[in-house]
Amino acid sequence: MAHVQPEWKQIQENTFRRWCTQRLRSRDMQIDNLSEDLSDGLRLIALLEALSQKKIGRYNKKPRLRAQKLENCGLCLDFIKSEGVHVVNIGNEDIVDGNLKLILGLVWTLILHYQINVGFQDDTEEGSSKQTPKQILLAWIQEKLPEKRIRNFTTDWNSGVNVASLVDAISPGVCPEHATMDESNALENATLAMDRAEQWLEIPQVLTPQELVNPNVDELSVMTYLSFFPECKAKPGARESLPNPTPIEETATSSPVEVEESMGMSEMVDLDEHKAEPADEADAPSFDPSTWTAFGPGIEDAHGQAYDEGQFTVRRGSGGSDNNLQVKVVNTSLGKMELPAEIKQNDDDTYTVTYSTAEPGQYLVSVLASGVDIAGSPFAVPVVDVAKVRVDGPKEDLKIGDVVTCHVDASFAGPGDVTATVVTPNGDQQQCQITPLSAGKYKVQTIADKSGKYAVTVAFAGTSVSARPLLINILAESVQPDIDLEVLEAKSGRHLVTLSQVLLSTEIRAVKRTVYEKYPKVHISRIQLRIEARGKALKDSDTVGSLGLKSGSRLYLKDLGPQIGWKTVFVAEYLGPLLIYPLLYARPELIYGDGASSAPYHGVVQIAAACWTLHYAKRLFETLFVHRFSHGTMPLSNLFKNCFYYWGFACLVGYFVNHPLYTPPVFGSAQIGLGLFGFMICEYGNFAIHSHLRDLRPAGSTERRIPLPSTNPFTWLFNYVSCPNYTYEVGAWLSFAGMTQTLTAGIFALVGLGQMAVWALGKHRNYKREFRDYPKKRKSILPFLI
Repeated sequence: MAHVQPEWKQIQENTFRRWCTQRLRSRDMQIDNLSEDLSDGLRLIALLEALSQKKIGRYNKKPRLRAQKLENCGLCLDFIKSEGVHVVNIGNEDIVDGNLKLILGLVWTLILHYQINVGFQDDTEEGSSKQTPKQILLAWIQEKLPEKRIRNFTTDWNSGVNVASLVDAISPGVCPEHATMDESNALENATLAMDRAEQWLEIPQVLTPQELVNPNVDELSVMTYLSFFPECKAKPGARESLPNPTPIEETATSSPVEVEESMGMSEMVDLDEHKAEPADEADAPSFDPSTWTAFGPGIEDAHGQAYDEGQFTVRRGSGGSDNNLQVKVVNTSLGKMELPAEIKQNDDDTYTVTYSTAEPGQYLVSVLASGVDIAGSPFAVPVVDVAKVRVDGPKEDLKIGDVVTCHVDASFAGPGDVTATVVTPNGDQQQCQITPLSAGKYKVQTIADKSGKYAVTVAFAGTSVSARPLLINILAESVQPDIDLEVLEAKSGRHLVTLSQVLLSTEIRAVKRTVYEKYPKVHISRIQLRIEARGKALKDSDTVGSLGLKSGSRLYLKDLGPQIGWKTVFVAEYLGPLLIYPLLYARPELIYGDGASSAPYHGVVQIAAACWTLHYAKRLFETLFVHRFSHGTMPLSNLFKNCFYYWGFACLVGYFVNHPLYTPPVFGSAQIGLGLFGFMICEYGNFAIHSHLRDLRPAGSTERRIPLPSTNPFTWLFNYVSCPNYTYEVGAWLSFAGMTQTLTAGIFALVGLGQMAVWALGKHRNYKREFRDYPKKRKSILPFLI
């Protein structure tokens, strides 16, 4: 059994990566993998410009060659030195080659210079420059918390109490619970304190509560998180949100609300949503909430399971009534929206609480008696969905001595650790290494030293990902290093070119480039390769070895004909309706006859014109700025077919809706209002889905992932269909047809439904074929139907 070790290294990498991403927010960039994402220098340049507020100068904006990447990274190192930062033991080759150890050292240097030192710039100018940044930061914290006797940046912070005390010291009343926190509830303490810091002091969680309470957390990670505090300021309204401010005395004891004499005014603090505000003494309840207890799997399980119900029992303590129990459930991984919880009163002074765990994530369950948290509340409950873990092995046979690599994607499965077991063909367990790649993604590696079937079993959060292990075949003899291929014309069978010494690992996209170099008569964008003359097209990502090709095998080339870019086609097909409909709205006499333009417009005609224009303006915006296309081109003939469809229906619908003799809907304003409401809801839903799909595909890649709902309620339709963007599109045009009550608009909506159903069914089949763990209950476009 192999585990991700050592933990402190992983925590440090996560912290530094989140710090970089936080600093790159203004550039709309993020770092997923420090070893890979900085290698071309582009994100590192953006990071340095964001930190220094200076321009680095000219650089390679599209570095493809190693020399261009080295030049960019060298430019970054020169800039860092020009800023007075001492950089040692790292060169541009280390960044390009992804030397993680040295990259982490470089990022720490940037944190020291641009954050920790900057936060104490005034102090260093006044004579404390002989102190190290660690000593300066520690001295500042000790000054803020003199009673805590803090001596380090590791174990002194594991309980979460000191973070809560620091938050309350900076903005009194924001975290008053620090005085009564139990150090044994470390995760609850840290979660509460860090959420308050993020909510009211705008301290980003570059370090998570789970990492802070980990006894193996390293001091650089904790220092990075705490270095945000010296320069932080409370957000407007932090002290104005408590409904019943209570003055405090000038003693060490403090209440949740404090009056600062120097300000000459009372200030109030809004407590965190997971902790209730203590009542005034006059209204204090006549019972002790600490005597109320909660127990059961819904708050005690090490890992709950998604799509199950979380259930636990609350036992009433001394005093209180039957109506003062309240339960709040939040999946913090998806946001701060409160989830429903059902409370059932029993006959033995207990309550049974049930809540839904429909999505994996870190749940926070708050149990309140008369508005006050009971003992142990809030409870942290990790919920996982092992079915959302994807494991991919090698696509072709390996040979003895090769490194066996399996990729694990648990980014949508919730909080949990990945473990793996490798069994050799002899039945012996073999050591393997698990390496984190980015958030929720890992690679499992071992060395193949025997021939036969290796069995790799991957577990997440202690549960096996699959009922059967992943089997990987290891050949006894060396795999043939390269082969020769013959390329023939698919239509005539005529010989075109011979490709020599093609490696089995070569992808089809590379084969296409070689064919084009040797046979430039057919442009590479028009080349489609097949194994059989009338067979299926080969994917660009397929490798020669995975297709079973051997020396002397034949590939058939089909000329796809003239091509045109997808974006060009989309712009053309959407621009036509955007221009045609307003032209018909103007009622030109050439089309409608004399006096048509002076005829009065019914209100619904004007609304329809606005809706039509909004829709196609949105589609143009999405084409230019939102969509990421998996293919670069399509046949030129598609331009004419698509334009005929969209332009033709624009004429047909626009002609009748804008006609001077148009009659309004039978049910009047009620029908119009209902149709308009449905149209606007579906339009926004369509845009929300397109934006969500964009985030699932990294820029410049053709990577596909299982689309899952986000915190946006409009994406929850992914729970029922594979293509909710089509569902919303059909809903919008059906609403438009109902609003205008025109036959042509109805025909347009139904024809669109038919075409989009065909596309949706195809995508649905592809999802199921590509992802073995694809949700089985989903339909393609219409929930529960198609």
